[in-house]
Amino acid sequence: MLKTINYDEIANTYDDRYESAYKPEGIASKLLDLVKALCAERILEVACGTGHWLKIMQGEAQVYGIDLSLGMLQKANDRTGSYALINGDVRKGGQILNLDNSDS
Repeated sequence: MLKTINYDEIANTYDDRYESAYKPEGIASKLLDLVKALCAERILEVACGTGHWLKIMQGEAQVYGIDLSLGMLQKANDRTGSYALINGDVRKGGQILNLDNSDS
């Protein structure tokens, strides 16, 4: 049986993992390398959580984050950043947002 995690309940301590035993060294530079190699104009991070990676990618493109947990999005919103946050469930399918601002 799969264990269910309530991310709203752990949102306040979620980022502690980046300072403890789990150190995602090298991931940030690889993400930025990928964004630059693809000449990405817009980035959507699905399940963005507290916005840790959004903050790293801001300034490289228009950055958007979507997450189901309002608690996690609140933590992301508390960060100083240039990114848009969306509360939603991508498992529902369909168009959740239009990232293209053109009139076409």
